[in-house]
Amino acid sequence: MFNRVVYIYLLFSSFIAGFGLIAIKKNWLILNFNNQSSTMPNTHQKYHKKNVKIWFWKHDKWHFEENDILWGQDNATNITNLVQNWLIVLDEENITKNKINLQSTVNTQNQQTAYLSFDHNLFTKELSTYQKLIIVESLLKTLRTNQVSTQNIQFLVQHQTMKDNHLDFNNPWPINGFLKN
Repeated sequence: MFNRVVYIYLLFSSFIAGFGLIAIKKNWLILNFNNQSSTMPNTHQKYHKKNVKIWFWKHDKWHFEENDILWGQDNATNITNLVQNWLIVLDEENITKNKINLQSTVNTQNQQTAYLSFDHNLFTKELSTYQKLIIVESLLKTLRTNQVSTQNIQFLVQHQTMKDNHLDFNNPWPINGFLKN
């Protein structure tokens, strides 16, 4: 009799534990152990809505779209939001052939260089050197006119230096760009 009760208890406990693990794995059950102490600094940022200009080159002249994005104190987050909106505009205007996403943005400690890692190359092989340069310049102009606090942009694809036969991406590009606008 005692063995039967122990086996039933073990079977029931195993069933509950297994169901609990599956529920956690499938995100049916979410456990949050909030163990922040009162001495931890406040990591919540204050964001505000900022109207930004997204620049692009089309039909041989500069155009821009105005968008509202969240803007905060973290420069990398601001650059991420700005670049993601820029990529959306390029896709909507059919400037890029494929949809490109920004994987991550990292700033150097002194805010001098921002590293932008895209999931695909910004350019297709059919684009001329001038068209590639204009795409890069449109991003630099977007960042510059919206006053992000960085001096250089390093272009990456899949966290590796962007490769191109016409433009050199081994070094960061200055945010001031190379064209007189």
